[in-house]
Amino acid sequence: MSGIKNEDFISSNYSPVLRLTIGKWLNKKIAFQGGYQGRYFNAIADHDKHFYDFYFAEIVFDAKSILLSKIKGSRFYDLLFHLGAGYFQNHYYGNASIHGITGVSNNFTISERLKIKLDIGAIVGWDIYQGDDDILPNVSLGLVYNFNNF
Repeated sequence: MSGIKNEDFISSNYSPVLRLTIGKWLNKKIAFQGGYQGRYFNAIADHDKHFYDFYFAEIVFDAKSILLSKIKGSRFYDLLFHLGAGYFQNHYYGNASIHGITGVSNNFTISERLKIKLDIGAIVGWDIYQGDDDILPNVSLGLVYNFNNF
């Protein structure tokens, strides 16, 4: 979806998002991840698909480990905050720029190696699609596979 104003919440403004990430935990509280987000977004100004590619790097913070470090127990649920920057290629306008990315991930453990991930995030920056402060919010549902002990 492009934007977060009341007028942006119309069905024609929603589009699919593809988000792939790979990362590494540095310790129990902080990780680094990089990835790709893209395909296209819709805008309320026209009926065109605004194709883009966004390559990013982020720092990830495990909120439960940071705030509740003394509590031992099940890791059924992980609350992760991520923040970073990336290279945004806007194929619709034929330009490229650097933008920020932020979000929160809710991970639910299925097995030792597999989790379900619900991520709520946004690409934020100047002139993504309308020539001023812009935001591309997104919600994605996916899987996390743990490659540890390979």
